[in-house]
Amino acid sequence: MLILEFNELCPRLLARFMDEGRLPNFGRLHASSDVYTTTTNDAHLEPWVQWVDFHHGIPEARHGVADLDAGHAVAEPAFWDVLAAQGRSALVFGAMNIAPARSPLVTQIPDAWTTHVPVPAQFRPYHDFVRAQILGHTDEAAPKAGLGAFLRFMAAHGLSFATVLHLARQLLDERFARRDVRWRRASALDYLQWDVFEHLWRSRRPDVAVFFSNSTAFLQHRYWRHMEPDAYRVRPDAEALRTYGGAIRYGYEQMDRMVGKALAMADERTAVVFVTAISQQPNLRYEDIGGKFVYRPRDFRALLDLAGIPQHATVEPVMTHQAWLTCRDETEAAHAAAALLRLRMDGEPIMSARQAGNRVFFDCKFISPVPDESVIEVHGGGVPFARYFGAVGEIVNGRHHPDGAFWLHAPMQAEQRVHPGKLPLEEAFQIVLRTAQGSPAYSWKNSRSAVFEAAARSSLPSESKSPKAMPGAPTADSAG
Repeated sequence: MLILEFNELCPRLLARFMDEGRLPNFGRLHASSDVYTTTTNDAHLEPWVQWVDFHHGIPEARHGVADLDAGHAVAEPAFWDVLAAQGRSALVFGAMNIAPARSPLVTQIPDAWTTHVPVPAQFRPYHDFVRAQILGHTDEAAPKAGLGAFLRFMAAHGLSFATVLHLARQLLDERFARRDVRWRRASALDYLQWDVFEHLWRSRRPDVAVFFSNSTAFLQHRYWRHMEPDAYRVRPDAEALRTYGGAIRYGYEQMDRMVGKALAMADERTAVVFVTAISQQPNLRYEDIGGKFVYRPRDFRALLDLAGIPQHATVEPVMTHQAWLTCRDETEAAHAAAALLRLRMDGEPIMSARQAGNRVFFDCKFISPVPDESVIEVHGGGVPFARYFGAVGEIVNGRHHPDGAFWLHAPMQAEQRVHPGKLPLEEAFQIVLRTAQGSPAYSWKNSRSAVFEAAARSSLPSESKSPKAMPGAPTADSAG
């Protein structure tokens, strides 16, 4: 089984681009798959929550994971753990917010944001370099430490001529193109990652292989306003539309390339699964303030020094502008959270900080442009805000949507079956398991609970399977 986890791709955009003939390989897969629309009613609408739903077959109300780099705490087995207990091998490549494997039959190269899942020694040169580039993507001079070891790893693990050519073209375009093309690096990284994944698939022949990509989700968050400017009150200028208007379509086209490679790798005994967990939609909640901006520390250690947080406390950045701070104990974490909250501007805290045991989850609270002359009030004086924080690229133009795509092409399947209603995302876990164990995917229809059948008829997720939103928590209509 080959499982393509393409984070947050949108059923509507897939249909649009397939109709335009831009996604021939997605079209081939779609035409011979069981096609489901998944949905979630979790309290928090974030990919690092919903991927846990899919991997473990339980909603957030049961697994309790609401943050990135917290999936290691899930007690229930993932589907690859269940299959490993039955003697099947698995390769889990980049999957988001996973727990450590429970069997030596499972090889895991975790996502770039994890600090709790061990990376096999042979993959450290790859993982460490990719992690540094992803976490430093807002820095024009992203760290290059480990480049030599990374290149040696790639040379021994499937680096293709097509990838070398693509990367060379990307670097040349960045230097000589008249418009910004640096945003294409997100998709360029997929070339490298797919080469390693395909090499491991062909050399190890695992029973189940999972490949995760976040590149197009990143482009959607940044450039949805440029793809559909008429949906927004604040429109980009003509030059920005020319530069970024096709960015999201480009991301889908690059992912179509990987679908084609997956279909070529799959023989008559191999199932191919495509799943997105959730999707995105235009982010219109911040039009009154000109759109949503976020600010990221230029140097996390410098910010902690400013707040007076001890040197031994460590920072683990996660998405965009957010990070975990790990302290020695809960008392020290409480002091660190209080120290971050003491950083103020015009008397108001500039940071949000939430303690969880000996860790603190923190970020900058500002979502509107901050004037260059703004000053952080600290230690009875003031320091320039711009010295410690930088705006993260474009405004956040796409926000999360609870529906996602889940397509499953079973071995030897030739016909498409479109399933009505909406499938609670955690139920897809069972469909994957049944297919991997040799049962036809469509047999799941006959074993659904009466509760799920009622939910499917009403096109709503089952309340017995997914929790209602908690008071004050983001909902499907409000999540960013």
